[in-house]
Amino acid sequence: GQNINIDNTEAVRKEIKSSKDRITQVTEENDDDEMGKEEFRAVVAIDANDECADFSLSDNVIDQIDFPKVAFDRNNLKRTPFAHQLEGIQWLLGLLNTSLDDNENTVPGGLLADDMGLGKTYMSLVGIGDYLNARKRLKLTEKPVMIVAPLGLIENWVDEIDKTFDKSPFRDIVILQSSADLKTFKLKGSKTETKQVFEEGAIDDVNAIRYSLKVGKEFGSERLDMPNRLVLTTYDALRDYQFSLGRIDWSVVAFDEAQNIKNPNTLVTRASKGLKADFKLLATGTPVENSLKDFWCLLDTAVPGLLGAWQDFRESYISPILKADAETALESKIEVGKSIREKVGKHMLRRIKEDQLEGLPPKYIWTGDANLTNERIGFSDSLSDYMKGIQKQRYDDVIHSVRSAGKEEKQKVVLASLHALREISIHPEVDDKNIFNLSIKDVKSSLDLSAKMKSLVLTLGQIKKRDEKVIIFAMSKKLQSYMSVTLGLMYKIDVPIINGDTKAVKSTKGELTRKGIIEEFEKRVGFGLIIMSPI
Repeated sequence: GQNINIDNTEAVRKEIKSSKDRITQVTEENDDDEMGKEEFRAVVAIDANDECADFSLSDNVIDQIDFPKVAFDRNNLKRTPFAHQLEGIQWLLGLLNTSLDDNENTVPGGLLADDMGLGKTYMSLVGIGDYLNARKRLKLTEKPVMIVAPLGLIENWVDEIDKTFDKSPFRDIVILQSSADLKTFKLKGSKTETKQVFEEGAIDDVNAIRYSLKVGKEFGSERLDMPNRLVLTTYDALRDYQFSLGRIDWSVVAFDEAQNIKNPNTLVTRASKGLKADFKLLATGTPVENSLKDFWCLLDTAVPGLLGAWQDFRESYISPILKADAETALESKIEVGKSIREKVGKHMLRRIKEDQLEGLPPKYIWTGDANLTNERIGFSDSLSDYMKGIQKQRYDDVIHSVRSAGKEEKQKVVLASLHALREISIHPEVDDKNIFNLSIKDVKSSLDLSAKMKSLVLTLGQIKKRDEKVIIFAMSKKLQSYMSVTLGLMYKIDVPIINGDTKAVKSTKGELTRKGIIEEFEKRVGFGLIIMSPI
């Protein structure tokens, strides 16, 4: 949480030397002691495709796939896919089915980068289910499937299986998580596998590796890796048990919210790349969150070598954007984008709601700034307002404090000031200590202090007249609490909140999980509000 100035190179060098000296002293004092051994975080060793491409694709079999003609069995489906979902299933099965042929010319994975809400879970399940049935029909080796997802989505996957199939294509479902089935498949007394002590940077003797999960024939019916079993797990569990999970020969591994493995240097990304699978499916609505490095890492996990080595990718695609001047920056980005898209080809499928997909209602975006309107963004007078009074004064005070600060002080306050500006622009006086004592009269006065809140109330009034429901995304917990109380009082309804504090898995009877709260909200007839963290 601190900002540290590293401009003074000499001071930095001295600090590093001092730290090294302290470490050396402790190591020497404990040289004969077990605690004196240098400890490394044990991770699966992988070829990183960093300086040079350790992997590259063989013949591009993907060019020979006729995706619109890919057939699949719909008799076991409870729901008929929308047109865009049919395309998605055919795309996935077109890639998956290359693994059914007895040759090395297979597609190792794909990136399903559809916008949120288009049915990535449904399409993934239908494709995986049909692929498993094809393996069984062709008398090929039946293997387990693994889905890696954030904890809050595990329950959703279980529910989606029941909603998708008349009869599940999976032998059974194991939830490899501490509050569920992990204890059943964990060896007695074992710890997380990354907490192993070894010397000289590697474990050369395979027998020296400590495994924590029951994997392999020696465990009989208690083994985790049963044919056609679906293992649902989290990114944390994958990281912690990567040696055991890396031993298993998976048919398909699917990564939900795959942006969790966007950084090539994290333990969980290395664990993901180290898994053995006939096919790796990465699903995310945000294939680029921060930079093009995210995109390279995702594709290098799904299809190693497709975009070459990281250093070559950076030189070919990122450097031209960074080197472009202000006049050519946009043109450079468009050119690079086209080039990458052409390189990726059918290894990625991406559709967004703005594409007005067949069978779906149109998506509208509204702004209060007439200068920002275009064919996809409309102008709404109810969103057009300006900060006034105490809100504008506090906003201006923050800007003035930054501008009047000295050079060294300015470096310390800029980030905190940006956060303050964001908070003030939403509401200048959100104090969650007093919100539960607000009266209806207080609510009106409090909301009037913020131009943004007044716009929100105007918009909600229009939606209430149509008897529709609203999801409000709010970043800070303080603001979430404020809106839940004030809007609940104003409209005389319960306004639930879903954020990081909301349980993802039920721990006590009658407790509502994230999914349970959403189901209650969906069942409610007429106008309703729910507040969610965008994180």
